[in-house]
Amino acid sequence: MKSNTIYPPMSEREISGAAISREAATQGMGLLKNINGVLPLKGRGKIALFGNGAARTIRGGTGSGDPFNGGLSGGGDQDVDQSLRYHINILNAMETEGFEIVNREQQMAWARCYDLAKREMKDQVMSVFAFPEEPLTTEKLEEYAKETETAICVISRNSGEGNDRFMKKEVSIGDKKSEIGDYRLSAVEMDNLKKLRSAFSSLILVLNVPGSISVQDLEAACADAILLMGQAGQEGGAAVTDILTGKATPSGKLTATWAKNMKIILRQAISFRILIRQYIRKEFM
Repeated sequence: MKSNTIYPPMSEREISGAAISREAATQGMGLLKNINGVLPLKGRGKIALFGNGAARTIRGGTGSGDPFNGGLSGGGDQDVDQSLRYHINILNAMETEGFEIVNREQQMAWARCYDLAKREMKDQVMSVFAFPEEPLTTEKLEEYAKETETAICVISRNSGEGNDRFMKKEVSIGDKKSEIGDYRLSAVEMDNLKKLRSAFSSLILVLNVPGSISVQDLEAACADAILLMGQAGQEGGAAVTDILTGKATPSGKLTATWAKNMKIILRQAISFRILIRQYIRKEFM
């Protein structure tokens, strides 16, 4: 939606709370990569946005990890993701900031498919919803690249209490089965990023994720900039826009090192178990 009209109007308390949430969100974001001075963005012109997380940004995890959990578990509207009162998506925030999204029509058409599938999910509070990424075509990207040199791709993931993460997983949407990326990027995501890198002079990745993802896959994307936004709450989209435009500085830090690939993590886990066993034998046996 291009209109930012909220009815009934937000109260002073809501406005004040949103401002605090927005500022706090920017403080938790970290800039993992920025070459050739791609960020902050220059001006407020045309831009291309890709990825499910652009029009349907994930604000938090499932269950108590969702800022709007109380509303949903209490019978709230399942379409709260589309309400500017409770949730700011990146696409809406970029438009509010004055950017023109050259592929807006394509983004919103896929978002409507996303919404239809999400409504079919019986448990809107505890279950992790996953939807396949739209495969991009070279022809369309070349068309968009005539209008802008910059593409932003949002890689989104979700998880929560009672739901483990996977390397990749398979989901069924209707009668069709699709591969969904999790720790690793899906085949569609990898192919999309390859095409985006080829079509646009500047490629920016925004990681709308609850935890680490494969550094190996991120390096393969050859992006100019990578911003870790995490899951930044109800004002997440607005906070990301503040970072991308230079209104705020991404001062967040990683809480743990991201391994280049899963084999490193597994080797460390095995080594740690061996050390623990050695300590127990020494101290208690």
